Amino acid sequence: MAGYDKLPRIVECATPDMRHHLWSLYWLARLLKATTVVELGVRSGDSTRALLAAAEDLGGRVHSYDIAGDAYRVREVTERHGIPWVEGLWTCTQKSSVEAALSW
Repeated sequence: MAGYDKLPRIVECATPDMRHHLWSLYWLARLLKATTVVELGVRSGDSTRALLAAAEDLGGRVHSYDIAGDAYRVREVTERHGIPWVEGLWTCTQKSSVEAALSW
């Protein structure tokens, strides 16, 4: 299953405040051919899943940073929603946004 094919399910499972942004995030990454995406703040992982779908289609990677790290268990929640997880596309590091910016 390609990343694009996962988007309807990703949007359906997302929190109401994020649903309307996820297609835009996916297409922005695709149109920019962004093979490296840096995400600051994971929260419930909705945007992470949309960016991962684009990374899957582009052969890219998503690097997420959050002060709580992966406290929301993005992979576990993704799989619980019935969305296949692709290994090797995502890293999540526990750092503040400022610390993350300095590391790039």
